[in-house]
Amino acid sequence: CPPGMSLKDKLMEFPICEDAPAIGKQVIDLELPGDVLITVIKRGDDFIIPTGGTILQHGDMIFVISESHDEEQVHSLRSWFSSPPAGEPPSLSP
Repeated sequence: CPPGMSLKDKLMEFPICEDAPAIGKQVIDLELPGDVLITVIKRGDDFIIPTGGTILQHGDMIFVISESHDEEQVHSLRSWFSSPPAGEPPSLSP
């Protein structure tokens, strides 16, 4: 970890949008990179500490911690939680 990098620098949040490929998937099915961890899911007024079997739902807010914030990795994560572009079917492996 680069000097001076705090937890806030490593934490990202993503809303699960309508029609996102992650909806209905278990966390384990996302096949996230090894340095990415979904730490908490905010669902309504509840906070869930996810397991591999936690099923993601539309409207969930996903809090992810990662050692890397390179553009390709952030784009890959965002593609799981965002709606696919119009005319494109959701991809199972972003």
